[in-house]
Amino acid sequence: MSERRPLAPSPGRTPAFLQPSLQGRGLEAGLCGGFGPNLDHYEILQSCVESCKQSLSCVFVPLKDIPDLPASRAQKEGQVCELRCSNVYLGTGYGRDESAARAMASKEALKAFQGRKVTVKICRRRYMGTDVEDVMLLDDQPRSQGFPPALSYPFQAVSGEDAAS
Repeated sequence: MSERRPLAPSPGRTPAFLQPSLQGRGLEAGLCGGFGPNLDHYEILQSCVESCKQSLSCVFVPLKDIPDLPASRAQKEGQVCELRCSNVYLGTGYGRDESAARAMASKEALKAFQGRKVTVKICRRRYMGTDVEDVMLLDDQPRSQGFPPALSYPFQAVSGEDAAS
């Protein structure tokens, strides 16, 4: 399989279409009571992205179909969602169904914007048992654990439409 390079911004810089709108909304969510259960995190993220003339893409995979999870994982059922914008990885979430998984992935993506600084970097992630490079949006917080495995090949062309719509 030939490797495709993403149509993404330069690593180390925050994409212009993400920074002002999303960081403002992420901070707004944090200041207005944080990430409570009554907020629709996906709608917040989607409206910010659409205001920048971009779109979110969602990839859903059943939890049992992900080979790179630890064997000691307690949960065996449910869906996992990976969110991307312009081929840039934003977040991953787990839930009993696609809606819950998408909400958790959106919540994780918005958390990145609560930090002081976000950047786009090329990082190594697991995909189907092999290490691949992926373009990821990261905050300035140190990570104690590795990144979640990729649910789709990172440089695969995305339709630009939400798979759940």
